[in-house]
Amino acid sequence: VKIPQLKMFLGSSNGWFLHTPPYGKKPQPWEQLEKRIRADKALAKKYGKAFGMLILTRFNNHNDRGSEERGRIDAEDGQFLLKSLQLAKRIGPDAIVLHQWNDFEECAYIEPAWDFDGFNGDPYRYCKIVAAAVGETFTPAPLPNRQCVDPFIRHKLYGDSQAGDMG
Repeated sequence: VKIPQLKMFLGSSNGWFLHTPPYGKKPQPWEQLEKRIRADKALAKKYGKAFGMLILTRFNNHNDRGSEERGRIDAEDGQFLLKSLQLAKRIGPDAIVLHQWNDFEECAYIEPAWDFDGFNGDPYRYCKIVAAAVGETFTPAPLPNRQCVDPFIRHKLYGDSQAGDMG
């Protein structure tokens, strides 16, 4: 924060849950995280910096390199992201960065998507959560021409199977 060329400080994120007990499992210490982020914001403001928050959508490291109890934050069918955005609203950062990391391997992507974290049937679930958080309605883009889509996912995307489709 003391480097004059830096204009913004990104403080602690909800990814902190992975590195502190209970290591991503519930109950997550939301109150402790909020205190950390508020302290980070105060530090940024003390040095005249804008303050930003990083928010993970969720995290599920399928190829966990650590012990069984580490490396996962349950998506809670989108509720983890929703709680994180509500926390950001209370804190009031100058910017929010929706953070993705190793998207497909660690299930941190935002959509559209089909199979992750106990898929609930809505490929646009996280797009809708983010849109609602900023007071907008999410409208999916029109589907591309069927022939322009990977044959392995055509049946899933269009809801039927036709000659040339696979999977």
